Amino acid sequence: MFRSIFSSARNYGFLDDVQQGYIYQQKISLVNIKLKWVKDRTMDSVVVSKRDLKAAGILVSIIYSSELDYVPIYRLSRHRRQLGLPDEIKLAVFIRRYPNVFVESSFLDSGGSPVPCFGLSRVAMKIHREEVDIFQENSLEFRDRLCRLLMLTRDWMLPLQTIDQLKWDLGLPYQDSFVMNHPKRFSFVRLRDDRVGLKLLFWDDKLVVSELEKNAILQQQEEDIKNGTFAFPVSFTRVLV
Repeated sequence: MFRSIFSSARNYGFLDDVQQGYIYQQKISLVNIKLKWVKDRTMDSVVVSKRDLKAAGILVSIIYSSELDYVPIYRLSRHRRQLGLPDEIKLAVFIRRYPNVFVESSFLDSGGSPVPCFGLSRVAMKIHREEVDIFQENSLEFRDRLCRLLMLTRDWMLPLQTIDQLKWDLGLPYQDSFVMNHPKRFSFVRLRDDRVGLKLLFWDDKLVVSELEKNAILQQQEEDIKNGTFAFPVSFTRVLV
């Protein structure tokens, strides 16, 4: 039955029209359009300043946690991927932009060429020590942040490389020492691709609470809590025209 219908359709050219229509649709599915992006100088400056602040903050943490007072540039370059700097910017050039934060020195290598080294200024050391004290005072909060991140994953586990890339956005300290202080919560594991990962050992129901729910509880809005409806402000970004 299907064979006779197929042969009749071919004789009348029906299938040819269908194939041509299919080819036509495939050809017009790709459209080359040039869009004129609207520049937002305020937003661009914020993005650039945040990028530089992130890179400088990570470098400060690396130098502070190092055993050396001045870290050679080739050792700092090993962490370049974490900094998020554009490829065209040399790391030494970027560090020299902030003389109030970094202090430069040098030593001669075996070939007699100077090797740049960078340490921290007194002001940077003082500020970073205050930052470390804040991390220690709020270690439980940072622990819970990391727990929530791992609870979002399938196996409650992430590679350390991925966690390092998210530390800045989550406000986590650069050092992994606070992880070692919670052996009942976290465990280092070997992943299938031979990388080292961090695994959450158990699920904590107390952490599965949104900020909206916390605010509603603090404000004692019992009806909203029972109904599961929470009020929150809505703001829109500037319209780009």
